[in-house]
Amino acid sequence: MFLNLKWYYVVVAYILAPSLSFCIAYGAGLTDMNMTYNYGKVALFLLAAMARKNNGVVAGLVGCGVIKSIVSISSDLMHDFKTGHLTLTSPKSMLLSQAIGTVIGCVVAPFYKVIIGVEGFSALPQHCLQLCYGFTRARLELLPFTKSLSQSWGLEIESRNPNCNGEALSK
Repeated sequence: MFLNLKWYYVVVAYILAPSLSFCIAYGAGLTDMNMTYNYGKVALFLLAAMARKNNGVVAGLVGCGVIKSIVSISSDLMHDFKTGHLTLTSPKSMLLSQAIGTVIGCVVAPFYKVIIGVEGFSALPQHCLQLCYGFTRARLELLPFTKSLSQSWGLEIESRNPNCNGEALSK
C-alpha cells in the first residue's frame, strides 16, 4: 500500500509499542489522563527522524497510527479497571469480560461492517433495539433476587455482577 515505506519502520513501531503501552497504562491508572495522542506524536517524531528525508513523513505517520492504536487499548483497559473498582466488580470478571468481548467483537464486527456498509441499517435484525432494552430491563429486575440469593444461600453472586449504577453510567 505504501511502497516507499520500509518494512523495518513498522517492526520498530511494534517493538516500541509494548513499553509505551505499559507506560501509558501506568500513567492512566495514576492520573486518569489519556496520553495516547502524545505517545503517538513521540513515535511520529522518532520514526520520521529515523527515516530522514527519504520517507520520513510516511514512516512517521504509519508509526504514529500503529503506536496510537496499540497504546490506546491499554489506556482504555486501565480506565475500565478503574470503573470496575468504583462499581465493586472483581478484577477477574473485568479481565474475563474484556477477553470475551474482544473475541466476540473480532467475530461479529466484520459481519456487521459488511451488512451495514452494503445494505444499511435496515439489514440489522428486526427487533435488535427492543431485545437490548428487554435484556437491560430483565437485568435490573433480577437484581434484588440476586442480592437476596447471595445473602440467604451464602453465594457470591453479587460480587460477580457489576453494580447497576456503573452499568447505567456506561451506557
